[in-house]
Amino acid sequence: MKRRPGVYKRGSIYWITYTWRGRQYFESSHSSDILEAEAALRKKKADLDTGLKPVRVSGTLTVDELLDSYITQIEHPGTRKRYRLSQRALSSICGPCRISDVDAFTFDRFKEFRIKEGVSPAGVNRDLALARAAFNLAVERRMLVHSPLAGVELFNEAKHRKPPRTISFPEEQRILMCCDVRLRLIVTVLLYTGMRVGIEALRLKWPDIDFDESIITVVQSKTAAGLRPLPMAAFLASELKTWHASTNGISEYVFFNPQRPSAHIHSVKTAWHHALKLAGIARFPIYESRVGCGNQPSERRQAARVSLRQLAERRAKFRSAQTCLWR
Repeated sequence: MKRRPGVYKRGSIYWITYTWRGRQYFESSHSSDILEAEAALRKKKADLDTGLKPVRVSGTLTVDELLDSYITQIEHPGTRKRYRLSQRALSSICGPCRISDVDAFTFDRFKEFRIKEGVSPAGVNRDLALARAAFNLAVERRMLVHSPLAGVELFNEAKHRKPPRTISFPEEQRILMCCDVRLRLIVTVLLYTGMRVGIEALRLKWPDIDFDESIITVVQSKTAAGLRPLPMAAFLASELKTWHASTNGISEYVFFNPQRPSAHIHSVKTAWHHALKLAGIARFPIYESRVGCGNQPSERRQAARVSLRQLAERRAKFRSAQTCLWR
């Protein structure tokens, strides 16, 4: 019988052996056909030539283990929490599978399964984004030659996205009349500035508000682009001054928790829905009131323009003063 280098028989199954960086590796071809074993050996050598590290099947990560490894590197707790939800969804389809055993068809089945569950296309895209990032990490660390998500198409979210709800001026007045003092000020801040609700508006601190310059500085946001100065209209400044005087500096937070003034309130969902019910308006998320910032009544738009112009003039004067000092 002709001897084939790198292939030998153990019982009825052929095994392959190869050397990488001075160390010999042995793997089962899981076949009793010598031609299939030779093909497996050629594939393994081709993978090594492309830079893939030799890993025994028992040492290959599962999809769950890969996702765990990626998620533990995420710093923001909110992002980690969201990724855990996506991991739970992915685990039901391919969690126990080895990362070398999944392919694009696996994730096509995942998309179909999630849509049948009633998940929105945007939600499925978020799940696939986690899988894509985790498998890209596996490729970078030479655990895979290429990502199985390379050929997986995302859903077109624009086709399914609902148009944002804009608040008309009469609706705004009805809602504000049904709000308590704190919620009225929160809604006013959102309408005049367009700030994000949870991470920007509710975490606002008094040192972030410059009444002399009529500027609100966003120091904590979802993205780096969100860290920005915002012009403050005269009406909004007046409302904030009144609120500051009535709270008498009880907390550094503008919207503090009444039971624990050292912390800010985290949600106004219940109060918001109650105000909408009193106003006779169908429920919609409070964050959609931010849209009103770009679609303001003429008097509010004019106030915002004046504040922006004043901000630009002050910056120009400041640069001019700096130039004079250096001369």
